[in-house]
Amino acid sequence: MKRVTITFFMFIFFVPSISLYAAETERRFSIQTNPIYTIIDLIYPFLDKEGRTNYFTMNLEVQYSLHKRFFLSLNNNVAYEKYLTSYYQDSSGRRFNKSFAQQFQYIAEPEFAYKLSGSYLQGFYVGAAPRIGFTHVSSSKINDSFLVLGFGVISGYQWIIKRGFTIQLGAGIGRSWPIPFKNNVSVYDQRSEWRLFNLPFDIPLKLQIGYSF
Repeated sequence: MKRVTITFFMFIFFVPSISLYAAETERRFSIQTNPIYTIIDLIYPFLDKEGRTNYFTMNLEVQYSLHKRFFLSLNNNVAYEKYLTSYYQDSSGRRFNKSFAQQFQYIAEPEFAYKLSGSYLQGFYVGAAPRIGFTHVSSSKINDSFLVLGFGVISGYQWIIKRGFTIQLGAGIGRSWPIPFKNNVSVYDQRSEWRLFNLPFDIPLKLQIGYSF
């Protein structure tokens, strides 16, 4: 599934200026989401005018600070796509038959982060996160599931503005592997996944907004 990351780089030039107004707080709980996913979900129906694809993705991250130097995070990613696999149209151009396939994926990333500056949830951090989830693909011919396991490291900065409004920017490196179930009839083709610069590993980019309590 393709992920749009160009907007992420645009925010890098504007968000740092917000830190001038950030105040150190002792807020220890935060709920955040990726606004890019929401924007894509809203505009996608207008881009796919022929109705050949349905696409939905959602991200929700929950954080809790254990100490001024440590916090835990659980990042949840859900994605669903229904796409056209074949299309038949007769010579009259009036009768046609479409065949679709569906893919659903859920990935959970529990992260343990250490604060290099700031305290509690605000400031610069580095962290490590395992990745666990599953992917299900179905069509008229297949009904396969895959277990997804992986691991990554990430670094970023988190701002807590007045009244708890929170912005997080981060980037990392990681890798995940799909493990097929025994009764599968297909093979998960990782070449179809979009990777930054076509690298053999993932470079997760974080742009989160939310509220901290």
